[in-house]
Amino acid sequence: SPCAKLDRLTGRLQFLSFKTIRGKLIHYILELASTGKEKVMLDKSQQELSEYFGVTRPALAKVLYELADEGLITVNRREITILDRQALRRAIM
Repeated sequence: SPCAKLDRLTGRLQFLSFKTIRGKLIHYILELASTGKEKVMLDKSQQELSEYFGVTRPALAKVLYELADEGLITVNRREITILDRQALRRAIM
């Protein structure tokens, strides 16, 4: 439907507006968890995500583990658990 296409386009533009890997990754995780879930499964491997974001895999992994070190998320392979949704949201402002 036209509304669904517009929603996807709006989401994509919002995603592209984040300049940093950190911003893009947080936005991506929050989008996956939009139903209020605390645990989300990444639908792409780190390699696929890094290609999607246009960055190297080590750079993506570094940001993922920085977010974990900050106590915002835990990472277990493709499973991400959001520990502090509010702080995660603030981290991309």
